[in-house]
Amino acid sequence: MHRRNIKAFTLIELLVVIAIIAILAAILFPVFAQAKAAAKRTAELSNMKEVATGTLLYANDADDMFPINAHWATGGTQFVTDQGYNGWATKTVPYLKNLQVFRSPLDAAANKDELGDWGGGIHLGPSLSISGNALAGGPGIPTGNLSRGPIGNDMSQWGGPISANSQTSLSHVADTILLGPKYSSDLNGDPDANWLGGVPMNITLTNTFLWDAQPGTSSPYGQNTCYYTGISACGGDNAQTAGAIPNGARPDQRWPYGKVGAVSNGSTTKSLNTVANFAFADGHAKAMAPQATNPDGFNQQGKNLWDGMRQ
Repeated sequence: MHRRNIKAFTLIELLVVIAIIAILAAILFPVFAQAKAAAKRTAELSNMKEVATGTLLYANDADDMFPINAHWATGGTQFVTDQGYNGWATKTVPYLKNLQVFRSPLDAAANKDELGDWGGGIHLGPSLSISGNALAGGPGIPTGNLSRGPIGNDMSQWGGPISANSQTSLSHVADTILLGPKYSSDLNGDPDANWLGGVPMNITLTNTFLWDAQPGTSSPYGQNTCYYTGISACGGDNAQTAGAIPNGARPDQRWPYGKVGAVSNGSTTKSLNTVANFAFADGHAKAMAPQATNPDGFNQQGKNLWDGMRQ
């Protein structure tokens, strides 16, 4: 009787094969993760462009005027269709067939209808992934000209005007940001994100509207620099910073106090090397580094893409 000689793998050979598989997995898994993140970012860009189109359609029916925000909530629990929110997003709803375009696949909290109870049962607005550029006031800007971004502001609660802008009133339509990303998942990490001067404000949730106060100066309202600044110039973290536009001249700090401001870029570290999606006042959308939208808020004011009235 002949015994067949069956050749098997040795232990060393098996270990070599396992090591090769592990190396390939270590190489490929990050590539797959990057490809998945890139696909989500592309979907977000498409959503943002659709929302921008809806906003422009609203403006077309409103004598070329962009929507105005009401700064405070009056209650309610329903996503953007709730009139208690009464922000720019609510006004664009009739022009959009799919309300999910307000939410980004990169936003871990985008499946919520609202951001929960922020003190005293106060409802402060819907859980969105997109913020409107409602830039207000600024260094040397008189109180009567508050709206520097496309989205208008209702400052009547503070004795100010209700101001809005049109496409034709913007000095750089194609280079003025209309919408940017601000994820609910990032806001959830900042318990003070929804408060400004002790007043509950849904504007902080769904808008980017503050820039840095110039050192030693006050805001157009006569408030101190601490109240108006987009960075912690007076020591400690300021709640209103969650409404701050980027500024490449700031120190590199954690979100939203650093260079990228209150712009979300889908990076857990808010890396400066990670781009974010933006839609512009003429309807086009593209990805760019957040700090590039405002490289230096005081020394390069002409490059501030959030300021629709810049010279």
